[in-house]
Amino acid sequence: MELNYCPHAGFFNPTDMECINCHQGMECTWMNHNDETIAVERKSVEDLRQQLLVAVDFIDSSLTPHHLSRRNCECENCIWLRKVQQTLNI
Repeated sequence: MELNYCPHAGFFNPTDMECINCHQGMECTWMNHNDETIAVERKSVEDLRQQLLVAVDFIDSSLTPHHLSRRNCECENCIWLRKVQQTLNI
């Protein structure tokens, strides 16, 4: 979600006409109604691990064939994958 021009820093304000008519619409509304889903401090280590594994699978599946040699690739996604895989010992 693009927040560069958001006067509320991404926190949906249902009484502000600028928010109500924002081009990001439902994305912003959804993000701000799912705080309990993303509250890291309430999650167990196993829940966090599972969420990271889902993210690893998603990023891995979305990489193009140019990333086949991920050990040498320095793009943001490949660097993130290596860090998470090292953290999770996978």
